[in-house]
Amino acid sequence: MKNLLTRILSGSIYVVLVVLAIMTIRYTPILFLVVFGLLTALCLWEVYKVTQEGDVMSPLFTIIDILGGVGVFLAFFLMYSGTADAASGSRSFWMLPIIIYLLVRVPLQLYSPITHAVHSLERSFYGIAFVAVPMGMANSICAVGSPMMLLAIFILLWVNDSGAYLVGSAIGKHKLFERISPHKSWEGFWGGAIASIVVAAVLGSYMGQYFPMSSNDVPLPLWGWIGMGLIVPIFGTLGDLSESLLKRTVGVKDTSHIIPGHGGFLDRLDSFLMACPATLVYFILLKTYF
Repeated sequence: MKNLLTRILSGSIYVVLVVLAIMTIRYTPILFLVVFGLLTALCLWEVYKVTQEGDVMSPLFTIIDILGGVGVFLAFFLMYSGTADAASGSRSFWMLPIIIYLLVRVPLQLYSPITHAVHSLERSFYGIAFVAVPMGMANSICAVGSPMMLLAIFILLWVNDSGAYLVGSAIGKHKLFERISPHKSWEGFWGGAIASIVVAAVLGSYMGQYFPMSSNDVPLPLWGWIGMGLIVPIFGTLGDLSESLLKRTVGVKDTSHIIPGHGGFLDRLDSFLMACPATLVYFILLKTYF
């Protein structure tokens, strides 16, 4: 019972922070930048911690990669916030955090043992590509869609996770991807997907005005919500499996134990890291062709 209460409390704090950060971004982006920037840094730290092998990556490299990842997240924010133009008069200003990271990280590898160079750089850029870029795309969702649509992605992911767990625990028999995640089942996947589609349809039918498709308060049509309700669980599951592959490769159960009862932040955000880019593409196609 104590472990259950701890799990509920820590999970609730995480959910409240994410929701508040997204809902206050229209008034001030400070909480959003702090929460999502910190989540980016913590997820990167977990990636580099579990993949550390000997002296392939020094603590200095890890620090630089984490700062570089936060810089990538910040670059996405600058690109969509208008800060770039105001600060420099140039639309290329948003690229500075990425350029600075590359100009520091790659030459620094010259001072590491040459036999470790490729492996070290692979691990550095894997963390940036798997964590920092998708987290940066949270800013893209807010701009291409709206902040509330970013919240909708999280809601659908949480619904999908709950539905998949409940259905999979009750009737799951056919393994979804046993080699990577032996506990996931097709029954659980479809249970979560159906729950996500139903909730998406409810949001579109009864709360669409609170979840506009764009900053101009244009509503997403019901069929668009249903499509989103399917895309989120599909790519959320792929994100979950991708993180499971990482953990299985390095032989760990959780990426860390920062969140009591839940493991690490990467364990909580793995689904988002694939669902966010996929939903962004979906929104771009919707706004372009429909």
